[in-house]
Amino acid sequence: MTGPVRPFLPPGALTSERVQRVLADVLAAWSRDCFMSAAVAVSCDDAARPALNDDMAETASGGAALVLTGPGKRCLIEQALGESLAGRTLCDADRQLLDAFAAVLADDLVARLDRLLEPAGGPAMRLRLMLGERTAGSLTVGRDAITGLVRKALPAGTDERAITSTRMSAIARVPVAIEGVLGRSQLSIEDANGLAAGDVLVLDRSLGGNAEIRAAGSGALIALGRLVPDSGRNTIRIAGSGANPGRGLD
Repeated sequence: MTGPVRPFLPPGALTSERVQRVLADVLAAWSRDCFMSAAVAVSCDDAARPALNDDMAETASGGAALVLTGPGKRCLIEQALGESLAGRTLCDADRQLLDAFAAVLADDLVARLDRLLEPAGGPAMRLRLMLGERTAGSLTVGRDAITGLVRKALPAGTDERAITSTRMSAIARVPVAIEGVLGRSQLSIEDANGLAAGDVLVLDRSLGGNAEIRAAGSGALIALGRLVPDSGRNTIRIAGSGANPGRGLD
């Protein structure tokens, strides 16, 4: 297998509360360093809801990204200055300066998140960045990076079987070619070239011995069985798994 391994979570584990929890320290430090007083948080629907699944269908380019709304940009500036801009007359130069100031604040948050989250392509998660009760903008982060943090933060005793079940359910319907191996024999290239119809090859096991069921191509052992007739055909009856031959599969 090549490429990065994507983290899995039990069903329903990727909630808004857990996402907020794993990002809380970064958001608190950003608020403390940049604002006079502001409660910074992220908000999203639970991962099981269709709205969030739609947002996660887009592809993340690698790092975090923040897009401020118009009111959100003003809210960000007012929180950083510690005063309201209501009723202020601003010229174009003032607006350009404040826009640049807001961009610096946004870039600072993105840089902090990039240091926390491992950059990776793949699905993205879109969150709402909240300053107090107001939405400041749309924050996009890699879903796999968030999943990895939530996975590490799960409380002790989380059922590992549920995680395995989630992983297995994702690949359960993938078709796999298998082959039955009754035995093996070693031949020289000269002997192999001389094989003809009617020749007999001596295998390394008897017909009463275990037959192997292996994944075609990789040769990974899946199960052991016995060669038995069934309605005029030769078949292999499963006797045990490859990892534990004594454990029956039926």
